[in-house]
Amino acid sequence: MARPLQRPDLAVVLSFAVFAAAVLWMVLEISGKSGAGVPDLAAPAAAAEPAPAPAPQVPAPAAAAPTGRKTPLVPLPRHGTPTLEVKPGQQVALSAKPGGDPVVTLGDSTEFGSPTVLTVLARRGNWVGVPTEKLDNGDLGWLKLKAGDDAYGVDSVDEEIVVDVSSMTAEFRRDGEVKRSWTVSVGAPESPTPTGHFSVTDTLDNTFAASYGCCVLPITATQPNVPAGWTGGNRMAIHGTTSPLGLANSNGCVRNGESDMRFLMAQAPLGTPVTIRN
Repeated sequence: MARPLQRPDLAVVLSFAVFAAAVLWMVLEISGKSGAGVPDLAAPAAAAEPAPAPAPQVPAPAAAAPTGRKTPLVPLPRHGTPTLEVKPGQQVALSAKPGGDPVVTLGDSTEFGSPTVLTVLARRGNWVGVPTEKLDNGDLGWLKLKAGDDAYGVDSVDEEIVVDVSSMTAEFRRDGEVKRSWTVSVGAPESPTPTGHFSVTDTLDNTFAASYGCCVLPITATQPNVPAGWTGGNRMAIHGTTSPLGLANSNGCVRNGESDMRFLMAQAPLGTPVTIRN
C-alpha cells in the first residue's frame, strides 16, 4: 500500500528557498562581472580599426647653391705637385693673371725637344699658375682648366730639388723626405743665381760644351744679369762641371758633380719643382 504524502516542513522549505536564491544571486553576480572584463568567445572578433594613413612627407627645400661659383672645380691630383703635359699637336695659352688675355702660347715641346710639362705652383678657382722661362722670374703664367680639355694630360710629381745659395748645397726630396744632399757651385757676385720657384723643363745629355759636365737640366729661371761678352743665352740650368765645387763662380747656373747629376737625370722627372733660396 502506498505511503501517504506528507506536507513538507515549512522551515525546511524556507531554508531551501533561501539557499536557492543565494545560489542564483551568486551566479548572476559572477556572470555580470565576467561579461564586463572578458570578451564573448562565441562572438566573432571585431575587426581592428584601421590606422590612419601617414601624412605625406614634404621634402625639405634644397639648400641654395653657393653663389660665389658658377662652375665646379676641375679636379687635380691631391698627392704631390700637379703637372700638365701638353699633348702632341696641341697648344696652351697662358695669361699674366687669372682671367686675363693670353700673353704666351706654348706648344707640345720645349726648345730642346722635350715634351712640354707645366708645373702647377698656384691655383685660383679653375685658373692655375705655372712657371715658364717665357716670363720674368717670379711671374707665373695662368692657364684656365676646362673639364675634358684634350690639350693636356694631368699628372703629378712627388720630387723636389732645393738649392741653398748661401750654403752652396742642394737637396733632392721625395714626398718631403731628403733622399740626397750635396755641394754645388753657384753664380758669381756679378751674375748671381736667381732665387725663387721654378721647375725642370728638360733632362739632357750634354751635347753643348765640356764645361757642362755629363748632363744638363734646364729650368724655367732666366738670368737677368748676363755677363758682358757671354753668348750662351739667358737660360738657367742645373748642370755638371769640370771645375771645383763649393764656389760662387758660375754665370748663374747651379753646378754639380757628375754622380749627383746622373742621380738627378734618373730620379727627377720633367716638371720637378725647383726652389732656389738664399
